[in-house]
Amino acid sequence: MKKLTLYMLLIYLLFPISVFAYSDYIMASGKNIGIELKANNVIIVGAYNINNHNILTESELQLGDKILKINEYEINSVKNMQEVINKINAPIVNITYKRGNNLNTISINLYKEDNEYRTGLYVRDTIRGVATLTYIDSNNKTFGALGHEMFNWRR
Repeated sequence: MKKLTLYMLLIYLLFPISVFAYSDYIMASGKNIGIELKANNVIIVGAYNINNHNILTESELQLGDKILKINEYEINSVKNMQEVINKINAPIVNITYKRGNNLNTISINLYKEDNEYRTGLYVRDTIRGVATLTYIDSNNKTFGALGHEMFNWRR
């Protein structure tokens, strides 16, 4: 009898006895889709070294921060950000960024590379990709997809 109880306990621990559903009707899919997400800001997605300096290790900035301003200039795209940095043409700038619901402003050092000042940040304002649509929930007007980003590299 003890063996049977032990086996039953193992079965209950290994296999769920309850399944939770958040909708009454979900349609399975499998179709390929294209996705494009456009941000209203520039988002920090990485960093690279310039003259042995890395801004993410030398400042308060973190991955996922949204850059809103450089000095008094509003930033709304990657192209706009580079234009503002070229216009300011100075080794130190103030960056206003948003993390969660908090706004912060810090001064950062810029470093020259190819005779232009650079932040050393990888930033994005748009993400494009392909995915497989896995389900559609028409009741909640939601869907799930599994995919990856497609890069548009410019040289």
